[in-house]
This record gives sequence, structure tokens and C-alpha cells, in this order.
Amino acid sequence: SEIGGVPVNEIALFVGEKADRYLPKFIKKAQTNSRAGFNVVVFLFGFLLGPIVQSFYFFHRRMNKIGAVILAIGVILTAGGFLAALPVFNGMMDLMQTAVQEDGFSSSYNWDDGYYDYDYNYEYDYDYGYRYDGFSSSGSDSMPPETKAALEEFLQTMLTWLPIMIVLSLAQLAVAIIPAIFADSWYLKHCVQTITNLKRQKPDYTPQDIVQAGGTRSGIWITVLVIYIFACVAATFGIIFWLGSEMIDLISLIQ
Repeated sequence: SEIGGVPVNEIALFVGEKADRYLPKFIKKAQTNSRAGFNVVVFLFGFLLGPIVQSFYFFHRRMNKIGAVILAIGVILTAGGFLAALPVFNGMMDLMQTAVQEDGFSSSYNWDDGYYDYDYNYEYDYDYGYRYDGFSSSGSDSMPPETKAALEEFLQTMLTWLPIMIVLSLAQLAVAIIPAIFADSWYLKHCVQTITNLKRQKPDYTPQDIVQAGGTRSGIWITVLVIYIFACVAATFGIIFWLGSEMIDLISLIQ
């Protein structure tokens, strides 16, 4: 039998590793003329580890163009998520520093023990600690103007950047799902086109030529994986150093 004018046994030679898993899918797609499916491995890579790691599957199966596109999308989404989260984190740190720099704060809490409804008011002073201010039937929170302004700025920052972060998260989810749906169809098309081009360029081809043109390629995706791991480690250390410096500044203000 043939798929796209290419004998199934030649497609099996081209696939090489795990051909017994791919051939039934390919034959079914050819019979039903269906492009949709679902590759669980591709989905788990994308959903759990992100598009960057998901691209390794396509590099491994020699679908370099598709792998490069997904890798580029993954880099853009990852960088975009970091840049969107940065203003939110900076706003949170500014709010904390502003609150710490104030002389104190006052607040009120309300609870219901099942019998009575209490309002408990207290104040905190950094020189003398907590000071009890008694019970009252109604209480109110008070906030220094500087802290209130910092809080309003932080909330505005959240309102600005949170929708962008949500859109980026949904885009990353879409990138995890869409390649998983079409991965097997893309691979079948890649197999048929590559074998057809090989036959056109080399009429006296041999089965070994098909094997060499197909199969898997571990070197390229392992290289990308190593680069990705080093980049993640470097970014992690950079974030830790940055967070450390921010926390040192905050602790110095408290002391």
C-alpha cells in the first residue's frame, strides 16, 4: 500500500525509531483523509515545559522548520511573560518599601464568634510595638497618604499588565495544544515530501538512502536543550541576585 504515492515500507524505513507506533496513525489518516489528531508527548512537552522544550520533539524528528517556528514563539512568549511580570514585581516592592518607611499603620479587624460581632482596633508603632485601642461597634482602616498612593499605583500597574500576562498564558496554552493536534499530520507530510524529493534527486536511490534521510536527530535538540538549560540557570541566578538586592534594601529600611 501507499500513502501519498510513497510505499508504506519506505515510510517505515524513513521513520525508523518507533515506526510501529506511527504507521497505524499514518494509514488511518490516509484512509480518512484527516489532518487532526492528538500527540500526547507533544502536548505534555508544551503544557508542562513550554513551547521551547516542545520544539525539541520536532527537531528530534528532523522537522527543523516547524521546530524553529515553535522555538521562536516560545522565546517570544517567555520573554514577554518576564517583561510583563517585571513592572508588577517592581510595583509590589515599591509598595512594601513605602509601607515600611511609614512611622506605623493602623487597622481594624472584625470577626463573629457566633454570638457577638466584634470590631478590634489596634495600631502598630515601630518604636513601641502593638498598642491596643479597644473594641468598638464599628471600625475603619487608616492608611498613610504615601502608602495609599503607592497602593493605587500598584493596582493600576496590575490592571495594565495583568491582562497582558493572561493573554500570554493563553497563547502559551494554544501553542501547547495546536502542535499536538497537527504533529502527526505534519510528520506524515514531512515523510512523504522528503522521500519524494529524494527519489526525484536520486532516481537510483537505495533503502539506505531513505534511512539516512529520515530517522531521528538527537544532536541538534540536545544542543538546543543544553543551551536552554544554561539560559535558564543564568536567568535564575540573575533573578535571585536581583531579588536579593531588593530584599537587602527592604531590610535596611526596616532596621
